[in-house]
Amino acid sequence: MSTNLEKIKGVLSEQGYKAGTRGMTEWNEWIEVEKQELSKVMERYDVQWKPLGTHNKHLLVLDFEKQERQKEVAELEQTISGSKEELSNIFHQQIVAGKGTGAGEVGRSKALEQAERSKKRLKRAFEFYK
Repeated sequence: MSTNLEKIKGVLSEQGYKAGTRGMTEWNEWIEVEKQELSKVMERYDVQWKPLGTHNKHLLVLDFEKQERQKEVAELEQTISGSKEELSNIFHQQIVAGKGTGAGEVGRSKALEQAERSKKRLKRAFEFYK
C-alpha cells in the first residue's frame, strides 16, 4: 500500500527530479525549477520580483529555546542593574537621613521602606533568573 507522498515522489522522479542531499528533496528541486521558470516569465513581462525578506531560518527547538533564554537573561540583567542602582541610591539616602535629626527620622523611615521594596524586587528577579 503506497501513500500519497510516495506517489508524488514517484511522479517527480519520473519527470527527472532526483533527491540529492537531505535538504534537497525531489519536492524542493521541483520548487526551485518552478521559481526559475516563473522568474523567466516575469522578466518577459517586465515584472519585478520584490523580496520581502520574511523567510526566517527554521531553528531546532533547543536552539529556539536557547535564543529565547538569552533574551530573558538580557532583560533580567537590565532589571538587576537598575535595581542595584536604585538600592545604592536608597543606601545613600539612608546615610544622609541618619546624619540629620528630627525630620531626618521621617526621611530615614521612607528610605528604609524603599530599601525593603527594592530588596523584594531584587529577590524576585534573582528567583526568576534561576
